[in-house]
Amino acid sequence: MLCKTFCILATAALAVATPVKRQSGPSCGASRPRPTLPVNGGEHELESPGKNLKVKHIALGFGIQNYTCNEDLTSKATGALAMLYDVTPLYPGQSDKSLTIDAFDALPSNTLYSQDIPLNFAQPDATIAGVDQEGSPFPGTNDLVVDGLSIPFSGHHLFNADGVPYFEIGDGEIDFFAYKIDNIKAPAAADDGVEGTGTVDWLYLGAVDGSLGATLAYRVRTVGGVAHKCTGAEEGEISTGYTAQYWFFG
Repeated sequence: MLCKTFCILATAALAVATPVKRQSGPSCGASRPRPTLPVNGGEHELESPGKNLKVKHIALGFGIQNYTCNEDLTSKATGALAMLYDVTPLYPGQSDKSLTIDAFDALPSNTLYSQDIPLNFAQPDATIAGVDQEGSPFPGTNDLVVDGLSIPFSGHHLFNADGVPYFEIGDGEIDFFAYKIDNIKAPAAADDGVEGTGTVDWLYLGAVDGSLGATLAYRVRTVGGVAHKCTGAEEGEISTGYTAQYWFFG
């Protein structure tokens, strides 16, 4: 169980991953199909981005959701840390590397169940200024290899010193300071994650003034991430591994 913050290993090598299936990309001269944001299938859906906005980036987020156990044995969310990997070309019809939609949607689960969480747990503190400095929780810019598929690093997700969710992607391509517009429960069939604690909500995020490169973002296809039950044995912060798709529009 991932109990103490930053004392975490993803111990799911025994799980069976969904085989990667590729789909042919667009032929020469053919236009690429517009990626379609996943729908939840429940009574309530997140508001769509609108036809005037385009997908700027689709990232696979892989990291931890952080919580604090209170004296009354309730938990409070305190942020997240995640590496981001570029899966935009893997969406069906986008490139010669494109996957089928089933294989694309299976990437979050396949990743969480087959990889160690890619963070430096000895250094838990992360601020925007410290992302690339010694002591960062982020280990580097290596690609993520899942089922033999190499997925390039694209950025980081963290919370700044004021508790604002932040995404940095590429070399200034996207600097996104987020606020929550809406959230919905993950689908009932969503994967509860390696630790079996449950799946974090899907989110609809707006951009705080000063953001660059995108105006809206969505967290969808979440896997795991819900806090462990506070039993009194935990002290302070606890963490849970998770993966998700992050879609950025602008």
